[in-house]
Amino acid sequence: MWYLTRLRPNSEGETQMAVMSLSDPGLLAAQRCKRLWAKLGNLCASEPTMRNSNVALGTLERSQWQDAERAVGYEWSVAFKKMVTTIPTSAAGATEMINCFLESENDMLSEPTIALLENLRRFLQGCESELAGGVQCSARNAGIREAEGAR
Repeated sequence: MWYLTRLRPNSEGETQMAVMSLSDPGLLAAQRCKRLWAKLGNLCASEPTMRNSNVALGTLERSQWQDAERAVGYEWSVAFKKMVTTIPTSAAGATEMINCFLESENDMLSEPTIALLENLRRFLQGCESELAGGVQCSARNAGIREAEGAR
C-alpha cells in the first residue's frame, strides 16, 4: 500500500511530494514514535496545577497524571529504541526516521550532528522524488554537490 505525502520544504522553500510505502518498517516505526512523542508532549503540558498555578504535588490527580506520564514515556522509549534499530526500505522511510530523531533529540545534539542529519535528509528527499519519477538516485541528481577536489 502506498500514499502520497508532503516532505519538508527544500532550501528554496519548495515543498516536495513523495510516495511512501505503508509497509516500510522504518516509516511505521517513525510514525509510531512521533505519535507517542506528541502524546507525551500533550500529557506533560497538562500537568495538574493548583489555583495559584503551582504544581499540585501530593494530590491524587497529580499521582494519576504521573502514572500516565510514566506509562507513555516508557512506551515512547521502547518505540524510540525500536525505531533507531530499524532498517528502512525506502528513502521516505529513512527521511521520516531522521525527522523523528531530530524532533525528539535536537536539543541534545551537536551542531555537526544536526548538520549531518539535515544533509542526509535533503539527499533522501531528493532520492525519493527521483525514484517516484523513475530516475536512479545519485548525489548529483539529489542536489548534493560532491566535494571539490574529492578523488
